[in-house]
Amino acid sequence: MWFVIHKKRIAKNVLTFCISLVACLLLIEMGFRILAPQPLFDDCNPDHPNWPHPLFISDVLLGHVPRQNGTWCLHQPDTNKKIIIHTNNKGLRANREFNYTKSDHTLRILVFGDSFVWSANLADEETFSAQFENETKKILRERGDYTTEVEVIPFGVGAYGPQQSYLRYASEGAKYDADLVLFLFYQNDFTDLFDEKAQYPRPWVAFREENGKMTAHISSAQDVVSEIRNETGNKTFPYFMDDYRQPSTTPPRYKRFFLSHSHFFAFMNKIAKMRNKKNQEEEKELLFKEMSTLNFDLLKRFEKEGNDGARFVSATKQLSFLIVQFSQTVKNNTSAFAFINIPSAHQVQDVYWKILAGRIKDLPPREKLMENYVLNETAANNSIQYIDLTKLAYEHQNEFYHKTDNHWSPRGVEVSAAYVAEQLDEQGLLKERAKVKDTR
Repeated sequence: MWFVIHKKRIAKNVLTFCISLVACLLLIEMGFRILAPQPLFDDCNPDHPNWPHPLFISDVLLGHVPRQNGTWCLHQPDTNKKIIIHTNNKGLRANREFNYTKSDHTLRILVFGDSFVWSANLADEETFSAQFENETKKILRERGDYTTEVEVIPFGVGAYGPQQSYLRYASEGAKYDADLVLFLFYQNDFTDLFDEKAQYPRPWVAFREENGKMTAHISSAQDVVSEIRNETGNKTFPYFMDDYRQPSTTPPRYKRFFLSHSHFFAFMNKIAKMRNKKNQEEEKELLFKEMSTLNFDLLKRFEKEGNDGARFVSATKQLSFLIVQFSQTVKNNTSAFAFINIPSAHQVQDVYWKILAGRIKDLPPREKLMENYVLNETAANNSIQYIDLTKLAYEHQNEFYHKTDNHWSPRGVEVSAAYVAEQLDEQGLLKERAKVKDTR
């Protein structure tokens, strides 16, 4: 009799515990759904079985280009809202088409760059090109110009280096009847010039002095792949995107179910992934290296002497020649050219500078380290229109970038597009080019 009563009591306690546990989990789930919603595992996740084809395809010259006529869905960092990415029939990040020849009374601007221009974390209407087009229209309308149309065509591609932007203009962008060409440079683009360990192949553009003149020697991405494979003996690396099949990272079915329906489970899964990453201090060291790529003072402290230093100097010259060549090629096509520098978050945010100041003795003034001498001198010595967004990013450092991603946020794009449009207008480019089109 005692055993039966005790058994019922245990069963009752277990049932009470299970009901309480379920109730607590439901309350936690409700809390996450209301206060901290997480991106669920759906077809907006690249690991989902129903996620469409890859964003990019292989290209013999450039290494990779955006897929044409594509539509993708992704979760935006921080906000976790779903965003839609479209490409048109020429692989441009836009949901409309552009002809090579433009209509009368149209101010046409081409924008080149890497993932900051491609804007994978932003919806079509949030990209720099879209916001810059709106700001340019606003300036023209405020000036009383209601007849000039504005077309901003985005040529940015994720993971592109400066040489790819230059070659994409020379091979495709030059076909467009453009009034103005913008090249947006981000800090890690510098190392893209000589990073032969990149996951995807890039073309090489070497500038050499011959008979007193600088000439460009171009190696296509396919040639680079062949050269590296012959030197290393590795016949599979680096690989073209069409030749590589990503191992399936789709989670098991039971885990997929919880990731698809539970915000709490999705949060715990994200925490588990974060624990598998490298030590945060090691990551910050890498971030400081990225921040210092265009600064000799920090380079001496964070880079090794010898080969790395020599490569840095060589790449610095190569970058300068590349910018000049880009500018001259654009101007030879009767278009104006402007060069824009985007700083990294680690270059402007206070949290990184406090750590840096505690590690380096006799640290030069912050204002001096925030300047990019290579870019400033290249632009000044070659009469290139130059816009630096470093001070703007510093003033808006808490909202300029995503908090969980190093790319700029919708707010960062908004203030940058307005600032660039204002600067170009002050430099006479928008006014001058629009006036030319109005008088044809």
